[in-house]
Amino acid sequence: MKKVNKQLGVLQRAGAERLGRAEKSVEELPESLTIVQQHHESTRCSSERVHKKLTASLQGSGSEYEKRVRKLPQTALANCLHEASAELGTTPLAQIMDQCGDVIQRIAMQSACFELLVEQQVLNPLGQFLEQDAGALEKLFKKLQKARLEMDTAAGKVHKMEKRPAGTPAPESEEKRLRLELDSTESKFNSLQNHYVTDLLEVAAKEHSLATNFVLMMEDQIRYHNECLSRLNQTVPRMREIVDSTPFRPSFGTDLALHCTVNARPVSVVIESCCAALLPYIDNEEGIFRLAGSVTQVKKLKAHLDFGMLDFTECSPHTISGCLKLYLRELPDPLFTLERYETWRAISLLSEADHTEKMQSTYTHLHDLPDVHYVNIRYLMVFLNKMTAFKDITKMGASNLALVIGPNLFQTADADMQDTGTLCQLVESIITHVDYFFPEGEDEVTDATPPPSFGTETGLDMPPFRPSVPAKSSRGPADGVQHKASKLLGRVKQKIK
Repeated sequence: MKKVNKQLGVLQRAGAERLGRAEKSVEELPESLTIVQQHHESTRCSSERVHKKLTASLQGSGSEYEKRVRKLPQTALANCLHEASAELGTTPLAQIMDQCGDVIQRIAMQSACFELLVEQQVLNPLGQFLEQDAGALEKLFKKLQKARLEMDTAAGKVHKMEKRPAGTPAPESEEKRLRLELDSTESKFNSLQNHYVTDLLEVAAKEHSLATNFVLMMEDQIRYHNECLSRLNQTVPRMREIVDSTPFRPSFGTDLALHCTVNARPVSVVIESCCAALLPYIDNEEGIFRLAGSVTQVKKLKAHLDFGMLDFTECSPHTISGCLKLYLRELPDPLFTLERYETWRAISLLSEADHTEKMQSTYTHLHDLPDVHYVNIRYLMVFLNKMTAFKDITKMGASNLALVIGPNLFQTADADMQDTGTLCQLVESIITHVDYFFPEGEDEVTDATPPPSFGTETGLDMPPFRPSVPAKSSRGPADGVQHKASKLLGRVKQKIK
């Protein structure tokens, strides 16, 4: 056993000596070539990693364009969207899905073209560089190491022969053979070294071509994204037109002007239908707007109204009023508008000594509101004023109505309890004096039109309630409660059918 271990130790030392002599082939290169060799090794390692990651980033596979398109995940998504569109028929969602499917299919085709270009311009040349150029250079380097080992071995034999004692000279034939062997190995080593240096410099010079290929890939990517962007720019406006033109959209949380434009109505469908549905209860039901309706029923009614179903048959008046308050609360821009919040707050803080100024300022700024907000405020205030005629029965006078409705008309995160109280007093004043703030038969109000002087001689008789209000430019007399309400209920029944 000891003999075996001794022999293994001798072999290990001999191998280490041979390895050390072989590595001298690198160390003994000129310093400039050694730097080139080290740089090439770094380039080779980096290129291997990039080649692997770039190959993994491609979604398709195969050299044929059509097969590659079919294998892309975007193609599967586009097909799914087209199938869903066919199942849904001609609904807006079906049209949007069909448009999305077309765009995604086009993007998939562009993606397949781009990936094929990446393979041709970057991956294939990079793979050729790693397998042929760098691979051949690595094999040549191994041959060079072997030749150096052989040369060192021959030189060692000659050196050993020369160190023989003077009395034991080597045979002349053996000496000649050893020297010829040394010359042969030196010649072979020098030839391989020259060949290696030449190939090393040629391979290093190919870095410029590889860098150019990556630039081409980025230019192809620019074209790919421009094509995709062009397709999206053509399709998205058509999709937006489909979405904007459909009446099937939620009413809650939708901008008031957009809601009224889409429905081709001056007054919000929710405000008008809820007020009309509350008409039979305003002279006999106590606590409308004050008493809370069932949360579940309010959510159910909201869902019906969002879907365009004006069905109040199973709703209590408190559910209807709760739903109306929820609608007002969820408007993106409240009825009295966020932009004019500070103005309304300043008006509400005017003292009773400035009562006339307060009334005239309220009139001016009400008529300065956007038309759609003015019309909807007028509709709601006229209805609330109508309710106050039965306050002895319903316990809902102008003050109580303003307290429960007012906070929903001014939505701002900066409001405090004191502001809310004074703003509710402002709403109470508008409800009480509705015929002053919204006179019948008035002409178009402009910024230069002064408000009428406020006084008891004006008369505060409530005009008949009407479920729809004309635009600012044609505010005429009301048509009466029963006639308009019956027309609205007729439209409701037709929609339900």
